[in-house]
Amino acid sequence: MRILPNILVIAWALLVLGSLFLTYTMPAGIDPAARAWERIQLFLTWQGTALLVALVAAGFSWIRRDRRGTQLWWMGWGPLIGTGFIAAFVGLAVLTAKLF
Repeated sequence: MRILPNILVIAWALLVLGSLFLTYTMPAGIDPAARAWERIQLFLTWQGTALLVALVAAGFSWIRRDRRGTQLWWMGWGPLIGTGFIAAFVGLAVLTAKLF
């Protein structure tokens, strides 16, 4: 049962890295605005999938009632916390783009 948290954390990390890599390597298109929307859609799709994996990991940690601060607790709740930081960073970037 201890291998499942490792698999979920690795899957989450690969999804997050995949979202960044695929968004960066998206080929150039004719219309810059369409390309920007396609990049946003690709990034959010992969991040949404990573969020689902993080929720599953947190759910397993909650069901197991892992003690806070243990390695298994971090393996369960860490991806969800990481996704929250990514969402906050993206939200801050969008907010600053709108203000300036």
